[in-house]
Amino acid sequence: MGLNISGIIVDKNFSNRMKEFESCFKWRLINPIESIFDYALENKFNKKYVDFYFTSNGTLALLWEAYYSYYSLCELSKRGQVIKFDLSETRMFFSFNFYENDHMTGEHYFELDKDRNWIDKGTKPFLNVSNGDDLIFKTLSSILKQKLGKSLQEIDLSEKVQRFEITFK
Repeated sequence: MGLNISGIIVDKNFSNRMKEFESCFKWRLINPIESIFDYALENKFNKKYVDFYFTSNGTLALLWEAYYSYYSLCELSKRGQVIKFDLSETRMFFSFNFYENDHMTGEHYFELDKDRNWIDKGTKPFLNVSNGDDLIFKTLSSILKQKLGKSLQEIDLSEKVQRFEITFK
């Protein structure tokens, strides 16, 4: 089974601004615990949690894609650049959406065709992706490096994440 992750990347550190996340998404974040990045990557089956990884440059939130909407992402983008991603090696579907200043300004929806070439069904390209690129380890890593200062490969699996249970207001 392949890697399946989804989440949000913001070019600002929200470690001391979690109430803003709650407000934008109409969440209540409860029962915080410290976890590690490795467990956050495996969290795809436990849909009631969000894992936050912080660097001095930005925030990575790993969570189930149904827990955020276009409107909540636009609201968050008033506070910084936001990239939403949904990457599924199981379904062979990969999407990236870019939000800035209360608008979605870029989108990619990649699927493999019968010849195993990437077809981008997005209408607002913002990434430079070539056929054959690894959309998780090359494209996502490049975005993380730009926004967080670390690529996926540079994040130690034992690094700390903050895990919260999500409830809705």
